[in-house]
Amino acid sequence: MAKIVEYILSLNAQERKEFQSLSAASSFNTHQATYRAVVYLCGLKILEDFSRRALFHEIYPSEKFDDSTTSNLLSYVMKLFKRFIQVKSIVNDKEHEQLAFLNFLLEKGHNRRLKREIAKIDPAHSSLNHWASTNRIADTLVLKENAKPGGQFLTQTDHAITEDFIIEKMKLACELQSRGQLLGADSEVILLNPILEYISKSIDNLSASLLARIYYHIFHLIHQTDDVAYNELKRLLSNHHRELKISRQIEFYDYLQNYIIRQINTGNTSYLNELFLLYQLLLEKGLILHKGHLTQWEYKNIVTVGCRIQAFDWTGDFIKNYKAHLIPSVRENAYLFNLASYYNSMGQHEQVLEYLKGVKFSDVFYHLNVNVLLVKTYFALGEYELMRSFLDTFRIFVLRSDKVSGYQEKLYKNFIRYSNKMGRLFEIRDVLNVDEFRQKLDRLKSEIGQKRNTIAFDWLVSREWS
Repeated sequence: MAKIVEYILSLNAQERKEFQSLSAASSFNTHQATYRAVVYLCGLKILEDFSRRALFHEIYPSEKFDDSTTSNLLSYVMKLFKRFIQVKSIVNDKEHEQLAFLNFLLEKGHNRRLKREIAKIDPAHSSLNHWASTNRIADTLVLKENAKPGGQFLTQTDHAITEDFIIEKMKLACELQSRGQLLGADSEVILLNPILEYISKSIDNLSASLLARIYYHIFHLIHQTDDVAYNELKRLLSNHHRELKISRQIEFYDYLQNYIIRQINTGNTSYLNELFLLYQLLLEKGLILHKGHLTQWEYKNIVTVGCRIQAFDWTGDFIKNYKAHLIPSVRENAYLFNLASYYNSMGQHEQVLEYLKGVKFSDVFYHLNVNVLLVKTYFALGEYELMRSFLDTFRIFVLRSDKVSGYQEKLYKNFIRYSNKMGRLFEIRDVLNVDEFRQKLDRLKSEIGQKRNTIAFDWLVSREWS
């Protein structure tokens, strides 16, 4: 099967129209048979509709099928397709368009207009290649006019290349450091130490660029627990957000969020308020929305944090106000589940059961988390026997589901085991004296606390149970 057919089928309707228009232009294609082949192939709906014979007879209806001619025809279409892709990339590349115009002005001797166009270019909003090419054109103009070396534009290019090199190296170092934490592996970045030393020396007088300073603090944020770097990064993002592209802001706030979550996971719960404030900031700026939508996972995470710091009024409003930002296919499920989670945190357990009734097990996440929420609710209502019976069903699901990873299975099995023990202990609470009950409860909480190998850890060791 010809690859060109697959490529054309991957184009959307607008792109197919553009390909046909280019094929009809005499400056790009003078072979009428190739144009007709393009029109035919752009009309296909699925790969199975294509056949070499059908294509041949569409172009040459009165001739006998010739496979060699068909191969040549498809080869011509492929060449034209590559030119189409090239043209699309150039049309959408404003910097390429600008450089082409500068080169035209230089070549034709329109020096005054060339100087004005060069003066308009802002290096802060140009790629390194664009800025370097512009400086080379400017330097050539100086040589033409003065007949002697200028050099200042080449010096600017050198500074731009150095700055871009430092930024890209620091970005790479941060990415490798971050992945190394996840994978437990270290990666060496060549020349990293001299670059860190250079930024460190220039950071106080601000000669280091904004991006270099930001990546410098991110690196220290990942490399070690560093509240100084954390606070400095927050300050830079707050004070200079107008200078940063949206994509950069999202990238930097992700690093900030990962640091906060890492602190929370190590037991530093004071960072819960930091995470809550960060989520509010991201919502306010719209940086957490993807094409106007909020993922169901971010929706859940925001609700969880809001409930953990007991910001119930704000969290209740958020659940309702941002429901419309969830994609339609998950909207109702995510809304009902998070309402149930919200009312669980509020201690309104009858409401929890009511909302959970409407949650569909559309994926394993909802199945697992609804079950955990039901366990918490049965315990809070004192339905210990019902809870233990439900835990048996839950355990069978975890063991049999092929959608639960080995690591998840371990965490959920431990949750089921610890919840079972806790349920049994509270079920016989009335027949134990206070000291005996306390001792057993403390031993169980100590066992859970030492291993920390369960989901809902905070709930299991909650002081409210003692």
